[in-house]
Amino acid sequence: MGIKFSLMLLFAALCGIQCVQAANVPPRQTYPLDPEAVESNAARVAQDLAGVDAEWKNAPVLYYTVEPMSDIKRLPDLYPEDGKLAAPLDIVAAKGEFEPASFVVYPKKNVDQFELEITELKNKEGDVIPVSQLDLKLVKIWYQCGSGWFGFMADPLGRTLTPELLLNDEKLILADPSTQDNYARYSNADGSTNYEWISADFMVTNYQFTNMVRIAMMHDADTLQPVVLNRDEFKQFMLTVHVPDDTRSGVYTGSITMKADGEKVGMIPVSVCVLPFTLPKPATNYDISKPFMIALYGTGDVQDHPNIIKNLVNHNATYLFGFPKLNPKDEEQFAKEVELAKELGVSLRPLFANGPGVHQTVYGKEPNAEALGKLNLLEEQLEATAALCEKYLGHTDFYCYGVDEGGYDTIKAERPAWRAAHAAGAKVMVSTRDHERMLYSLDFMIMPGMPSKERAEKNRKFHEAHPNGLVGWYANPHSGPENPDYFRRINGLMAYKADYDVNSNYAWYRNDWNDFAIAYESNYRGLIMVYAISDRVLDTLAWEGVREGLDDVRYATKLRQLAQEAEESGNVDALLIGRKALAYLAYWDSRENPDTFRMECANYIMQLEKELHKEQN
Repeated sequence: MGIKFSLMLLFAALCGIQCVQAANVPPRQTYPLDPEAVESNAARVAQDLAGVDAEWKNAPVLYYTVEPMSDIKRLPDLYPEDGKLAAPLDIVAAKGEFEPASFVVYPKKNVDQFELEITELKNKEGDVIPVSQLDLKLVKIWYQCGSGWFGFMADPLGRTLTPELLLNDEKLILADPSTQDNYARYSNADGSTNYEWISADFMVTNYQFTNMVRIAMMHDADTLQPVVLNRDEFKQFMLTVHVPDDTRSGVYTGSITMKADGEKVGMIPVSVCVLPFTLPKPATNYDISKPFMIALYGTGDVQDHPNIIKNLVNHNATYLFGFPKLNPKDEEQFAKEVELAKELGVSLRPLFANGPGVHQTVYGKEPNAEALGKLNLLEEQLEATAALCEKYLGHTDFYCYGVDEGGYDTIKAERPAWRAAHAAGAKVMVSTRDHERMLYSLDFMIMPGMPSKERAEKNRKFHEAHPNGLVGWYANPHSGPENPDYFRRINGLMAYKADYDVNSNYAWYRNDWNDFAIAYESNYRGLIMVYAISDRVLDTLAWEGVREGLDDVRYATKLRQLAQEAEESGNVDALLIGRKALAYLAYWDSRENPDTFRMECANYIMQLEKELHKEQN
């Protein structure tokens, strides 16, 4: 019975492919709705309308402002408990910051062409934040493994609707509720398009090659395109505002016009309060002179993709694993990559996972000729790599990778290779358990497990044993969960408060568009924070959460810098404000609201700057 049912599902999915491809016209995107939820939602919306202006009473499309980084899994029939009907989109951001806001629309009728038109933002002096710095996206809901939103372990037999992708063109991906499958739109050389099934599971023969996305044939639009609205379905949108560095502080206002089938149906006021300061690069909690970094696995293969590098840098990810590539055999390419890195804002010291692999092992007291030969070759490679790094960057601060997750015997056997790296002026990094005294020659320990109080103590001891050493974290969770609040916390204040130096989770990107059949490590979901297409990557809710987490740390860093300045200023009032601020940072609990944390930091920052610079004012 189970096999017969599976074959029926497979046959239905294959029929779906044929129908979509033959018609070459995407079906209207719909989602399954719970009738009871629909009825309840309509009643609650009607109740909400009693408290807003009369112009909204008979509007065909309503909207609710909602928290952009919420842990709420916003589905089409889920009433926005945290939402405010017909409220303005209010954003607070420092100069230079990217900051999101979000809203969901609620249609009372079907709409074939729903459009959003945003204006530039102006202050009362006439200064402008241009439309080019305002990015509107649809939050696309599609089918993922049964652990979607919450976990990273595979559950291919369960399929669940999950909000994740930030798209300009909702028709790039279609989710079919009848079979719980996803389809990708491919653009062909002759200008035509077709949709293909991308939800094969392990029952499909040769699944690792079947129904995997052909990235080069996928193109998203450059700006938000019209979408369809279905009566009673909530639909989420995300607005990200980038405040240029030279923007004057103050309040900037504008609007988003909503149009349904060409007719204006409402307007969303937008307000951005630009704070009177810029944010520094993030520094560690235990030492503000040391950078707090994000350097993710899977960020190195970006040599010919400036759009992808810009995306990383704009998300505070300026340290890339393996880029620029230190290759003494291709000096010209390295020089080219260094120039591109400088142009786009990639950090060039240190360089992670950039040197020759130091995973050669030597067992026993009497190494054999083959092992010695490999070590000699490694020493030559390290010397050539160090010379190349010194020539173009003026330092040899690059890290070489050892044996991934090696045990005690492996670590001991690697030490000659690690010593060779140190002799060349390089450093050693590897993912490993906390093997304590065994790791005396390791410079960068990437320890599995999300930040916690227990691991904070391990970090403290590693720093005590390695005054210039780095500690990073990865895994549990790997990337995969779409929940932006979760990824904001673990990549931001949780890692910061646990005295980590680096977020090095696995992975930023692997070619795992199909969440139901992972060709590598099939016990996991697609370990992915972004999705590659032809000329860029598609952002996700989780990836936006990572940026917000790093920005939280930037606010904390700014506050610590000012508190230190106040301590040394001789100004008693500034000193006491600074100490009060540091007490707030010290006792902040990771279970608290990071938005509240952000605003408290901004408040203390402005108090300190006013007090420290009052004579200048």
